[in-house]
Amino acid sequence: MDPYEILGVNRDASEAEIKKAYKKQAMKHHPDRGGDETKFKEISEAYERITNPDKFRQPGFDGWSETPRGFRFTSGGNMEDIFEEFFNFHRGNPQQRRPSIVQMSLWITLEDVYHGGDRIVSIQAGGNVEAVKITIPVGVQDGQTIRYPKLAKGNDLNIIYRIHPHKRFQRVRALDLVTIVDVDFWDCILGTHVPIKHIDGDELMLRIPERTRPSAQLRLKGQGIQKDRQAGDLYVKLNAVIPEDIPEDIIQLLKEKLGR
Repeated sequence: MDPYEILGVNRDASEAEIKKAYKKQAMKHHPDRGGDETKFKEISEAYERITNPDKFRQPGFDGWSETPRGFRFTSGGNMEDIFEEFFNFHRGNPQQRRPSIVQMSLWITLEDVYHGGDRIVSIQAGGNVEAVKITIPVGVQDGQTIRYPKLAKGNDLNIIYRIHPHKRFQRVRALDLVTIVDVDFWDCILGTHVPIKHIDGDELMLRIPERTRPSAQLRLKGQGIQKDRQAGDLYVKLNAVIPEDIPEDIIQLLKEKLGR
């Protein structure tokens, strides 16, 4: 059978036209796409015979048999290499042909969200367990899925991030943080400065102005999560605590001032 007839092209077809015809026929008849394997072999061998005719003129070439029209077919050859040239597609194990997706959940802390950074995780792919390094994005959201392409033996890794609740800080919106600080009732009235230990371990100084409401929320600008040149804010909610021992003279003084 004429290889040009198999591909459906004229003998004066250009290289681009031959490649295009081969690609169309190969996609149509590939066994992994429900096509006929014998037909696929004919197509691949026809393309190779047109593009590399010298190969078949070599004496002692193994694996080929003549047909009545002089066209030879083989069960071996390098059809896989030809097909991969166009599609980057292997005809072997399906796990090798296309990257599979491995999915896992990863629990992290709010500190991890704040700092980001590298982490070693173990994944199971193809029956094997492998340790791989991933980078936690700064500011990743709870429940957000991050894809790491071709991370382990050609497999894509999807990580669903989950964030543990923090004892002192809570995340609001994308980049803002909130914390609650106990302060003395008199500090709200008279004003003061209160040290606050930030989530990164640094100590911040919070100024409480005079006559601040006991349940006020004060803002430390730019002290939230910093991501992509954006910085969230840290909000400090005051929890005014009444002293256990209030001197009697202060109580009497307040009564006099309030007329009680």
